[in-house]
Formats: sequence, structure tokens, C-alpha cells
Amino acid sequence: MSRFLPELWPLAPASLPLADPERAWSMILEHTPEVPGWPRLPRRSSLENPTIQVCEGFPGIIFENDTIYVDDVWERDTLLDKLYIAYLGDDVEHGRIGVEYAACLGRLLAEEGPLWPETVRAVKGQLVGPLSWALQVLDQDGSPILYNENLLDIVAKHLRLKAGWQAQILHRSGVASIVLIEEPLLTSLGLASLPIETERALGLVQDVLEGVPGLKGIHCTYPVDARVFDLPANILSLDVSHSAEPSANGLEALREFVKRGGILVWAIVPADDRIDDTPLEMLADRVRTWLECLAPEEDERRHLVAASLLSTSDGLGGLSEARAELALAVLSALSRTVRSDYGL
Repeated sequence: MSRFLPELWPLAPASLPLADPERAWSMILEHTPEVPGWPRLPRRSSLENPTIQVCEGFPGIIFENDTIYVDDVWERDTLLDKLYIAYLGDDVEHGRIGVEYAACLGRLLAEEGPLWPETVRAVKGQLVGPLSWALQVLDQDGSPILYNENLLDIVAKHLRLKAGWQAQILHRSGVASIVLIEEPLLTSLGLASLPIETERALGLVQDVLEGVPGLKGIHCTYPVDARVFDLPANILSLDVSHSAEPSANGLEALREFVKRGGILVWAIVPADDRIDDTPLEMLADRVRTWLECLAPEEDERRHLVAASLLSTSDGLGGLSEARAELALAVLSALSRTVRSDYGL
């Protein structure tokens, strides 16, 4: 397997506003043929909601009236023993995500496809992070399980197996595999407001990441807490769609991350109605500004360009189909423009 060079290629979004997985894969391969990834399809089924998507196999989990909660039976649920046995044995098959929860990911399990074009350099998947998931799932008293220390330990182990299984499936593609843990709470503001200690929060994310072989990373919003750079991630995906340029106090940590082999994903194309009024050239200027602020010298900028990907600020599942297609077209055109700028 050849070494993956990002080189400002467009990275597939995490979701699309479609119901047909074949059409979704077609759209992904059309606009992000170098680094495609399976998208969630929330309009196909509520099971493809990011929180619900990874509930399968969690002890005591119950869906009721649009609420997800863990019943007090979880301590006696036979799934708990199975989860711990799988965790201790690194048996990622326990973390399988059923086709009904992720139709596009299911297509990777099918013998007939999708067939990768020769352009593909890496394949991406994603998973909601343990902090975000535990904030959305409730215990039997109606409180987020983020407040329940006993359940938190199980959350990290559960999602670690989900992430590891997904990495195993993506690895079958024959190219580099990428798994991104979506954890917006890892911004500086997010960590400061969490009801648990920062070190404990980071430890949960670390446990999930350590179960992923290959390329693995975190998707969150800029600015990111400096302690995040100590996590075992080699990719950092930053939503910079609201930031024209980086703040000076965050530059050095980003530079060091790239110097030690890290990959940066500039999640800069708006994944909301801002896409209607965001000119391509403005986005290209912003990418140039970020790259030049972070790497003012030509040699280090060349290295940074080689270590960068471009993406939408978030998944596109909440947009209209027309807007989602527009965002993908802008992302593809942005990649071509800035790659040309830097001689790629």
C-alpha cells in the first residue's frame, strides 16, 4: 500500500440528503473521487441519525418517542458481558454496524460494490464521539449518561469496537483507510463547559482512537483545546468555515502537529445555507490565508500543502438535495483551484 498524500484533495462529507445508497455513492465518487467515504443517509431512515447509528449492541439501550435512553437493566444485560469480552479480546466484530443503520457502509460489505475508480487514494468513515454520544443518550432518570461514571466507561469501549470494526471494513478497499471521530465538544469552549474533568473527557476519546488502526482523527470546530494535540490522532479536521484566518495563539500547536506527520482537514465549505452566498474565490482566498499564516516559509508551506485536505464544514444531510450538490461542486472546484495555485 502506497503512502497516502493528501495534497489538498476534497474529502467526502459525512452525510447526504438522499435515500438511495447507490445514488449517494455515485454523487460521492463524482465529486470526491480521490478520498471518498460512506455518507449517512438520514432521509432514508432515522436509524442513520449519528447518535442512533451506533446504539446497536449497547447494553440496556431503548428507543422511545424520539428519545434514546439506557434502562436500569443494563447492569444485568448479557450484552454487557459480551461487550467486555470483545473489548478485552479486541474482537471488533462485536462493533459491527448493521446495514439497516448505515446503508452506504453496507454497500462496502456487498460483493458487487461500490467499485473504486483508479483515482481513489483513501476511503473515509466516521463515528460520533463518546462525549457527544453520552450527552445525547439518557439514563433511566432522564439525565445524559455523560453524568454517569459507570456508563461512561462502557460508552468508550462500545464506540472503540464500532470504530475498530469500521476501520477493518474500510481497509478491505486496498487503499488507506481513514476514520474520523466527530467530537465538536473538543473545542476550547466545549471542554470548559463539560460536566466532567477535562482529562477524563480526553481519556474517553483516547480510548476510542486507540482501537483504530491506520489513519484516524478528530473532527471538531476551530479553535481546538491545546490538549487535544496529545491524543493519538494523526488527522485533525477543523471546521474553519466561520474563521477568516487563524488566531495567533493556536498556530504553534498546529505547526507542531503537521511537523510530526499529522494531516489537517480544512473543513471550510459551508454545510448550511451560507453556501448560496459564498463565492468560490473567497473560499480559495481563505484557504491561502490559512496555509500562509500557518507556514510563512515556502519550504514549510510545501509540506503543509502536502499534508492538507479540504472538506465541507459538516455533513450535508440537513440541506436540500440542490444545496448539497452545490456544496459538493464548490468543494471539488475549490480543490482544483488551490491545487493549481500550489503547482499540484
